Amino acid sequence: MMENKGKKIVIAHSKGGSRKTTTAWHLANGLKQNIYAKGRKVLIVDVDVQKTITIVNDIRSTTELEYFRVFQPQTVAELLEIFETHKDDIIVVDTGGFDKDINRVAIEKADEIIVPLSATIHDILGLSMFTSILDEIATNIAINVLLVGVHHKQTNFTDIEEIISDNPRAKLLKSKILSKNANFTTMAKGMSVYNTKDNVELCKRYNGVIDELIGH
Repeated sequence: MMENKGKKIVIAHSKGGSRKTTTAWHLANGLKQNIYAKGRKVLIVDVDVQKTITIVNDIRSTTELEYFRVFQPQTVAELLEIFETHKDDIIVVDTGGFDKDINRVAIEKADEIIVPLSATIHDILGLSMFTSILDEIATNIAINVLLVGVHHKQTNFTDIEEIISDNPRAKLLKSKILSKNANFTTMAKGMSVYNTKDNVELCKRYNGVIDELIGH
């Protein structure tokens, strides 16, 4: 069972284009459905310079869907104040693909870190670079590697499993996110895969991530 307290879930990777924003958005939507009724609000902190989640949420506010409270801290002090003020809530943090102090602090304060990773040489090498950043932040931070952009027929992940197993900080999540256009097209409408009837399998995948991280 999930403990009756808040949690800071940080989506991070030093490499740009690794699907941090799509992962953060859909997980936040999944978390809202799973735990909001239990008294914990789901908030989003957007520290990505592109502010994509902020834009998507603005679009959402024009629909009948309940939109998120999205924070855009500009300084480390503002970020820490958000964390302290909302320590009993669930906070999903979308970091940018840049090595900045505010990203490092978000990572340092995280209860769970998710690193989206596609099975490409660029992302795999980027994981090594990201680990070196973790070495500079704190020695006890572990990361949950989430494979994204997975083909629905792919079942063998031995190669990537072996590479990740060599990283003492990394744990490969069992859940894997399928390569589906809905990951992106729903966001363009201010929605999530949870707001349509055609993405049951994708919702199951994101729910699997939630179950692995914070339990039922």
